Amino acid sequence: MKLHVLQIVPCFVDLNNEAGGVSNVARQISLHLAGQDCEITIICGNREMGNVKAQPGVIRHKPDLVEHVIGQKSHPLLGPRIELKEYLKGIKGRCVAHIHTCFSQFTESAMFECVKHGVPFVFTPHGKLSPLMFSNQRRVKKWYWDNKVKNFVNQAAEIVLSSPGEAALFKELNITRKWKAIPNGYDETAFLSSNVEVPLIKKPYILFLGYLEARKQPGFLIELFANSALKSTHKLIIAGPDTYGHKETLTRIVRSLGLEREVMFFGPAYKADKWNLMKYASCFCLPSKAEGLPVVLCEAIGAGVPVLYSTGCNFPELAQSGCGVELDGFDAATWREALERVCLNKTVNEQMKACAARIKSRYKWSSVCQEWLALYKACVS
Repeated sequence: MKLHVLQIVPCFVDLNNEAGGVSNVARQISLHLAGQDCEITIICGNREMGNVKAQPGVIRHKPDLVEHVIGQKSHPLLGPRIELKEYLKGIKGRCVAHIHTCFSQFTESAMFECVKHGVPFVFTPHGKLSPLMFSNQRRVKKWYWDNKVKNFVNQAAEIVLSSPGEAALFKELNITRKWKAIPNGYDETAFLSSNVEVPLIKKPYILFLGYLEARKQPGFLIELFANSALKSTHKLIIAGPDTYGHKETLTRIVRSLGLEREVMFFGPAYKADKWNLMKYASCFCLPSKAEGLPVVLCEAIGAGVPVLYSTGCNFPELAQSGCGVELDGFDAATWREALERVCLNKTVNEQMKACAARIKSRYKWSSVCQEWLALYKACVS
């Protein structure tokens, strides 16, 4: 009997188009594993960032890949619950659920139903329990965690983190289960199939790519770039969707610093555009305050780009392998010196690219998803 894997995600998973965050991880796992001695059912909401992205219903993508899209309320704590209950109580056979994130009625209801019906489940927090993310509305989250989530998480068949750094609060949160780490990855097939022979940006440039939001600190990057020698040799490319309405603030910063010609807002970058921007960047920079483990850093390494990033990204392996520089704190002078060294010292830049080439196979989605498949099978053995 084939293994039946449920991917349970509170936001919409668009299998036909790239997206960011949790939905992208579930998308990659589903696309890579469907048909590999298992069938995949995605149970997801129909909203992303509060916006309706799809109508409720069933979508059959392949014989072994089905998606159940459930209508959500406007706030994650409002549900749904009944639809999940009806689906999960009918689950039979060799089955394991993978529940992505927490602090949502969607995910907590799924944990409850899995425990009730004896369906083993894997829990992945995707950074929701990292110190900074948890500190936002901490008292409310702590109450909700203690009363609604903790007991279910401790009944998971496996707790799997994207990075060991996500476990910093586990003792405080009374998580008694041992955990494992499986990193995120990059889509090697998409990279190799993209036409990236001609750079979109002709001048050397530093790249920021991700949601434009205060937590990821693109404004901090703009300001340190303004005080750097790099502004006369490089451009700064800010790429990503303005889902949080943060671009207006960033535009004001650029204007106040007189950088209209040096800083370019590219907009959302997917598929060939994304890989083109990655491949030709002098450095990829992510000064984020808090992450799980950013897929975009895996993609940068897959494209062979040196990376400069914060400890909040939970990815020390990149610095340890020599393809990245990890900085603790946000001292502008320290970041500026590191960025100049990576971009202007040709020897350093080439050495970091060589290190990225040596380790990138570790982060291919095709390899990472085999780790997920082995873990799913172990949960039902």
